[in-house]
Amino acid sequence: MKKSFMALVMAGALTFSSCLGSFRAFNNLKDWNQTVSDSKFVNNLVFWGLNIIPVYGLFFLGDTL
Repeated sequence: MKKSFMALVMAGALTFSSCLGSFRAFNNLKDWNQTVSDSKFVNNLVFWGLNIIPVYGLFFLGDTL
């Protein structure tokens, strides 16, 4: 019982600590995407392309880990 409680407390401490970091790679990718072109249409196409090929997801996962 005591081990289960301690495991739950440790998992909660890791899960609910809001120390996520600056997400530098994800934010750099987002900033790059906004400056690809002057056209919002082209930027939107690049955004959707990077979401279909999960580049945004991989950058977010990499920053999180």
